[in-house]
Amino acid sequence: MDFGNHLLEMAKLAAAKHELEPALVIAICEVESGFNPLAARHEPSFRYIVQKSDKPANCSLATEINLQKTSFGMMQVMGATARDLGLKGWITILVDPETGLEWGCRYLKRQMKRYESLGLDAVIASYNAGSPVYNNGRLQNQDYVDKVKAAMK
Repeated sequence: MDFGNHLLEMAKLAAAKHELEPALVIAICEVESGFNPLAARHEPSFRYIVQKSDKPANCSLATEINLQKTSFGMMQVMGATARDLGLKGWITILVDPETGLEWGCRYLKRQMKRYESLGLDAVIASYNAGSPVYNNGRLQNQDYVDKVKAAMK
């Protein structure tokens, strides 16, 4: 089995564990990172920092804040999101494929519970933006939603 197929199988297992549609998890991995487990993107304007976090003792506050403002792994989980969900230790562990998928699926499951009554588009939009935001009846990040839905096919 090559590395790509192995990552695909890992995504399917993570989806099943969290009772999520595998096609949705796979599509998010494809759109967010092209299935690159080492992907990282710093987002300096990200505003939601978890104040009381379980950062390592040898991690400075400045480093912790920067890590919380960075998305990691195949599902591009924000460090702050992982902290909010309970991740302890170094946030950079999210580049480990199994760990990144675990925390990405935890977040997706939380968003599913919050927004599934609004439909799949709202769930996908909230995965990307924290909540579905509408402007004139259209999701603010509709292009992202459309990419994920196209990748699901």
